Amino acid sequence: MPPIAAPTSGLDPALASALDADLQEVVIVTGTDGRVRGVTPSVARVLGIPPHGLADRMVAAIVHPSDRRRFALEWQRVAASPSASGRFSGRLITGPGTAREVEVRITNRVDVPEVS
Repeated sequence: MPPIAAPTSGLDPALASALDADLQEVVIVTGTDGRVRGVTPSVARVLGIPPHGLADRMVAAIVHPSDRRRFALEWQRVAASPSASGRFSGRLITGPGTAREVEVRITNRVDVPEVS
């Protein structure tokens, strides 16, 4: 899966990579079905999951099982309205299998042609 930072930002790939070097945030782009379509390279550093490791997976699969219901409710609320956004505080499962507390911002961008 190609990283989303350079192609979507209009930045030179080398510059995008340099900017990503210290980034502690992860951007995950999904389809309306919740499948991962793209992810920033920082996912490897922050969650210990290589970008290709999320390719075509359901984003909810990396949410801790005890937090999935709350995540799903917020996801569904945001998915119901173009341009809506929301937050989810909970745990994601890292590559090594541990849980990491995160704050997730969920934004519906189906109304933006370049994203949808």
